[in-house]
Amino acid sequence: MEINTDLMRMQQQLGQTSKLDKRLDDTAQSFESFFVYTIVKEMTSGLDNDPKLGGGGYAEGVWRDMLNENIADEITKSGGIGIADSIREQLIRYQEAAQ
Repeated sequence: MEINTDLMRMQQQLGQTSKLDKRLDDTAQSFESFFVYTIVKEMTSGLDNDPKLGGGGYAEGVWRDMLNENIADEITKSGGIGIADSIREQLIRYQEAAQ
């Protein structure tokens, strides 16, 4: 179920997007990316330490963290798991209720 206000419909028809739409999309996508990152981090937490990456030291932890973050960003950019759409709809509902 997609929720659109009259203003948003008019902007879409005119091919315009407001700064608010951009912020809503960015916020929803950031949340989804963080959620996917948390899942990926948990999935990789049980992996054995790799001697080539420092054998479980600080450097390997930093490298794995960056890798997990990039994996999550790519999953989100390629369509994600659908959380961003739901978050965006909820943010619009809260915004409409506040007005």
